[in-house]
Amino acid sequence: MSDTPTEELVNALNDAFNGNDVPAIMPYFAEDARFDTTRGPDAEGASHRGREAIADALRALFDSVESVRWEPLDTRIAGDKVYCEYLRKARSRDGADSEWMTIDVITFRDGLVTRKNSFTKVRSA
Repeated sequence: MSDTPTEELVNALNDAFNGNDVPAIMPYFAEDARFDTTRGPDAEGASHRGREAIADALRALFDSVESVRWEPLDTRIAGDKVYCEYLRKARSRDGADSEWMTIDVITFRDGLVTRKNSFTKVRSA
């Protein structure tokens, strides 16, 4: 299988994330995958390594909000990498809505995500 992902694969991955469904998301990740979140103690945010750690991080995210959705604005595929620009919209458990811009750089190997590196705009007053 080629390391170059297809548009169909990227759309399916996006749909799984927008379903807020960890079991639907995890088959897209390699066993040795890495997920670097937008926030955390290190320069790369919080780094979650391996399917189990990534699944735990995603469960914590989905448990912390009523819903979250990433609206794709622009997607580019270059070799084994996908660059996705999103408008992230979330509703918190108390009903407050939020939205901001994010970009994910997603690396693939054999049709599976090996790294999802997320970046975000930070709103200020």
